[in-house]
Amino acid sequence: IFNLHVVGGYKDKYYEHEVNELVQEGSLSQQVIFYGWQTQEQIFQVHEKCRIFILPSQQETMPVVIGEAMALGKVVVASNVGAVSEMITDKSSGFLFERNNVDQLCNLLRLLHKNNTLIESVSGNAMREAREKFHPDSIASKTHEFYLKVLKNASI
Repeated sequence: IFNLHVVGGYKDKYYEHEVNELVQEGSLSQQVIFYGWQTQEQIFQVHEKCRIFILPSQQETMPVVIGEAMALGKVVVASNVGAVSEMITDKSSGFLFERNNVDQLCNLLRLLHKNNTLIESVSGNAMREAREKFHPDSIASKTHEFYLKVLKNASI
């Protein structure tokens, strides 16, 4: 059995009512925990309770939350939108599914369910990849290299 920890709020009261009704009808109130909007520190506390981080976005650019989850060693399962595929190496440091593809998301969760070996492998890869891609020293170095290339090719 999975537990679902949901961080964030609702802009639409009707949608909030519909979601809460579905949870109640499915007798899922013990497995689905709603936190509402949280501070950064509170979000890290929620992360401590989870091994898998799911971001089923309709659209994204380059969500910082993926880098944070990877750095914490979470297995990220995210919809393949925007630059998400540049942040995660699919099936190595996380998993991608096509936007709105509920079956694909469910299949990934089934694959991960009780598969501690896979979770630990992907978790370790995520932490390493996050350090390489998102650590401030790495970003500063890549930015510096980029500017050196620009200066080298500039005709001043």
